[in-house]
Formats: sequence, structure tokens, C-alpha cells
Amino acid sequence: MSESAPGLHLQPAVLSWMELFRSHAVIGMVINHEGLSDTFDAKTPLDWFEIGMNTSLAHWANHNHWTQHLWQWGQQVQFKTD
Repeated sequence: MSESAPGLHLQPAVLSWMELFRSHAVIGMVINHEGLSDTFDAKTPLDWFEIGMNTSLAHWANHNHWTQHLWQWGQQVQFKTD
């Protein structure tokens, strides 16, 4: 993948975090579409991500080391700028 904006370099870890974001947004979109979320009526990918991530954390983070690891690692990801 090439640079998405001048001066913004996407590191491999950031690309992986974007994949994680996308997957959770899809989860949230399905949850919202099926009426399984009582949070709010999500309209954007960021809304869907919030539902997906909150749902994942609520159901799996305490029981699944892999999910915990991804969440903790994702919190440390930063964009590298010039």
C-alpha cells in the first residue's frame, strides 16, 4: 500500500490495526442491522466499530488472551509523521 497522505507513513503494525478496525466495524454493522445493539442507531463505520469493539470486549476479552493482546497492542499503535 502506498502513502495515503503526504508526510504520513503507514507502518505494518498500523495496517494490521486498520484491518482490526475494519473487522470490528463489520461486526458492529451486522449487530446494528440485526437490532442487537441497544446503544444507539449507528450510521458510520466509526459507530459500527464502537459497537463491534465493545461487544467483542464484553464477551471475549476476559476469557480470550488473544483478544486482550490485540486490544492492548492496538492502544499503542501510532501514526508516524514527518
